Amino acid sequence: MFLPLGGPMRALWIIYFLLVAIMGASLYLSYAIKTSKFGLGLLAIGQNEDAAAVLGVPTPLYKALAYSATAFLPALTGGLYFFKSAFIQPPDAFDLTFSTEAIVIIMLGGQGTVIGPAIGAYFYEELRGWLLTSDTFSNFQLVIAGSLLLVIVLFMPGGLMGWLYSRWPRLRQVLE
Repeated sequence: MFLPLGGPMRALWIIYFLLVAIMGASLYLSYAIKTSKFGLGLLAIGQNEDAAAVLGVPTPLYKALAYSATAFLPALTGGLYFFKSAFIQPPDAFDLTFSTEAIVIIMLGGQGTVIGPAIGAYFYEELRGWLLTSDTFSNFQLVIAGSLLLVIVLFMPGGLMGWLYSRWPRLRQVLE
């Protein structure tokens, strides 16, 4: 299956760089939506859909576009993930740990920010890699992820980016 791409090793590197490109595209898309009229309309819909409709925001169109935008890049990523694995199994596709880890990553980085989830993903994957290779903590990886989520919600609800913005307010202008 990987022969057209030059063999398994080369195919894995191609998939890796495609995933990095998708991550970059998602960061760019997030920033573009957040700073556009479309993003302002989505924010208005999130606050009060009826009031947004009265103000002239085409709510059905904006909601359909938002669902499409949030489904397109994850669909590409999922396709590449299962292409890398070379087969699909239901336990891999419907694993609850992916959802749990996604929530931890977003809360760790800072929800509502563009770069926060990318930073949260980096730190979480570093922690996860260390936990999985540790003899002591390898079986408690999800317990530690849940505890980390609890600590973030209680003591740092803005995540790392919220903490950075509260310490250095001018940093928000530079990063967003």
